[in-house]
Amino acid sequence: MSEMIDSTKLEDLLPEIQKAAVMGDVEAMRTMGDIYYQGLLGEKNYAKAVFWYEKAVDNNDSVAINRLANIYLEGKPAQKDIDKAEELLKKAVELGNSAAMNNLGLIYRDDTYNKQDLQKAEECFKKAIDKGNDLALFNLGVLYFDLGKMDEAFDLIEQSIKKGNVKAMLFMGAIYYTGNGVEVDKKKAFHYFGLAAEKDDIEGLNSVAYMLEHGDGVEQNKAKAAFFRKRVKHLKGL
Repeated sequence: MSEMIDSTKLEDLLPEIQKAAVMGDVEAMRTMGDIYYQGLLGEKNYAKAVFWYEKAVDNNDSVAINRLANIYLEGKPAQKDIDKAEELLKKAVELGNSAAMNNLGLIYRDDTYNKQDLQKAEECFKKAIDKGNDLALFNLGVLYFDLGKMDEAFDLIEQSIKKGNVKAMLFMGAIYYTGNGVEVDKKKAFHYFGLAAEKDDIEGLNSVAYMLEHGDGVEQNKAKAAFFRKRVKHLKGL
């Protein structure tokens, strides 16, 4: 429901959505959570988001479970609670939610959360991929890259790029620009940054502009660089 809401008409729809949520409509409960979590009425209200997500969680809504877990990972509205996030994600995984599989994999891959277990991370990402989760392609690729499994890593990351994942484009651009794990190849870096720029990604646009401005691995072209800088300003509303 929330994915289809026109925010310009939200104030008119809100009483109807809230009434449905109070009457037990699980999708409406989740939508109420989304409204406050995303700040669709203005400022975000994490406390109200948690209230409504918990209502949906009590009804085994796997999407709401995954989103509530993200709140605990972010530490909003209270302190971070990684154990609670892990518990929720495991519940969503049991319900077949591929986004939760991917997010659980991130908890186990990254040492940020003090729960690093690379074997579990790999298993989670593979489950998510089997469910058609495109983000997991990139995340498993990064795991393999870190482990030095370059062929497998590049294959997965390229698959992710073909599906439009901007993070994967930027990752490939960065490793070829810096020579992280590969030989420096600024033409390839420019290519991948360019793919991200085509998606109107600000980091991609800025990277392309910089390389053009300075003739860094490509032929210098300040006019083209200015075009990309102008696009960045437009996207930032400047």
